[in-house]
Amino acid sequence: MLCTQLQSKYGDHASSVTARRQYMTKLAEAADDHSHVLLLEDGERAVGVVICFAWGNTLYVRQAGFDYARIGRNFEYFNLCIYSTVHLAMQQSLQAVHLGMSSYTAKLSRGARIERLEGLAMSATGESPTDQEEFARRQDGLRSMLERGDGREIDRDDSR
Repeated sequence: MLCTQLQSKYGDHASSVTARRQYMTKLAEAADDHSHVLLLEDGERAVGVVICFAWGNTLYVRQAGFDYARIGRNFEYFNLCIYSTVHLAMQQSLQAVHLGMSSYTAKLSRGARIERLEGLAMSATGESPTDQEEFARRQDGLRSMLERGDGREIDRDDSR
């Protein structure tokens, strides 16, 4: 499954194809009336997919996946995930595209703007999230980036 390949590429080896399929089924059941699927094809074979949801005046890019053995020469990731979603939003007369919360440096370099988003982080281990080294490191990097308005502090995991 294309989305599982993307998750695995960036370190999420825990998500099985079965779990990803269940997640995608739930997404379809909950938001099918608002969903758009963009496909990148190599002949008759899908080599890239982006799943978006239109809500209000915004297109929300939610999930992407690629067949990394068949892509990589023609900027497929950005053509599909960024440029094609902007084009779709324009076709649908939407006013904004929400590209998600990762890949800050890459998105900023293409004209995206960062907006503050607040939420509650819960730990699966029962520890306070702020006690977890990785969580704290990423929070510090994000705070610095928001204060400066750019993505220079983001590590390589967020540059995809």
